[in-house]
Amino acid sequence: MDELPLPDRGMLGKGYYDILSRGKRFSLIITSRGCPFRCRFCSASAYGRYRERSIGNVKEELESLKNGGFDDILFFDDMFTANKERLKAICSTLRSLGISWRCMSRVDTVDRETLEMMKASGCYQILFGVESGSSSMLKRMRKGITKDSVRRTFRDCEKLGIETVAFFIIGYPGENRVTVEETISFCDELMPDFVTFQRFVSVPGSEAYESIKKGDLRMTMSNREADEAVSEAYRRYYIRPRYVLARARRMGGFWDYIRFITQNIRFWVYRRGTLWESLRR
Repeated sequence: MDELPLPDRGMLGKGYYDILSRGKRFSLIITSRGCPFRCRFCSASAYGRYRERSIGNVKEELESLKNGGFDDILFFDDMFTANKERLKAICSTLRSLGISWRCMSRVDTVDRETLEMMKASGCYQILFGVESGSSSMLKRMRKGITKDSVRRTFRDCEKLGIETVAFFIIGYPGENRVTVEETISFCDELMPDFVTFQRFVSVPGSEAYESIKKGDLRMTMSNREADEAVSEAYRRYYIRPRYVLARARRMGGFWDYIRFITQNIRFWVYRRGTLWESLRR
């Protein structure tokens, strides 16, 4: 990956960096490709093996970002926290540069000590693939995490002042109204700062896609049923008075809250849908 040139962000106008900014100049950076984990539903396996850029190469881009006036970064890796020693080295660079940042992670790759290190280096938000609030569905997906591990990590993040974003999938083979309700209830229990619910899409290259094609996995919810469940989950989470009041207070006002929620939902729905659309074409 080090053979690829660093992106020239000067070619784009300022407006391209505003979608998720918080009054800072914002940009994305990708330091690795793929994921070492093998969730059955995930598209990461379509890209082949997990591979990383060298620490020196990543440091060069981070310094370039800082020198270019960027002070808010989203690490767009599928699994940024997979390699703890590498994470330590990157956190050290981020801390010295004074850059605020966020990333995508798994709850079983970040213990309390790791989260403290990330927080000290400027991390203010972590995006976790929780996927389901049903233990049986997590096993079907071969997610490799437990609800207790999710609870523990979200609790640690809250204590450290790190925002959480939770991703959930609705409609995976085996899903029904009972498991959907478990997911919605679990999300309410976790109280992430932001949440994204998405209907399951069988992505070519994933294990689930091959199993469905062979008939080893069968869909148990129609697309319409899953879409309705997604809409219900969004409504029940984001319009709760306790959540609305808490977020509006933290963001300065109700309409700031509405604007930011809309931006986050649009961005992350786009993020998860891009690969499927490109493969379908």
